[in-house]
Amino acid sequence: MSDLLGLRPGPAADLVSFDGEGHPVLVVEIRGRTLRELSDRTSQYLKDASPPVPFAMMVNPTVTRLLDGSRSPASVVQEWRTADLLTPYDPDYSHKQIFPFYLGILVEAWLRDLATRWKSEHPPGEERLASLGLLERLKGVTTRSSRALS
Repeated sequence: MSDLLGLRPGPAADLVSFDGEGHPVLVVEIRGRTLRELSDRTSQYLKDASPPVPFAMMVNPTVTRLLDGSRSPASVVQEWRTADLLTPYDPDYSHKQIFPFYLGILVEAWLRDLATRWKSEHPPGEERLASLGLLERLKGVTTRSSRALS
């Protein structure tokens, strides 16, 4: 899968959500520090992707930003406090240090919950994601981490 999509472990894609036809609908960068913009590799991937990847996300322990991946450069369309999105998957989220690897696991759990409702009937952020058109695209997706893409 990684060769087909040109995705490699590292900054280009920490998580990727694929639709039923195998096209990426969301590319996620996970970092342990503040992200002001997407990495050069992710930005280039979004530019080169065919068909275009509609959404990108930057996540750090404090802030999660959703970007319109179809614009160049990708622009922020929504911002949340990361704790508001991920506390349902770790009730102690706000009371401990969160490292990037674990943050990726929590984000993957949240994305799977949005796709399948395995944890909650109304996962955090679903209303805004629905209004942006991402929630519908997440139904039935497969989300893979860079570990699984290598």
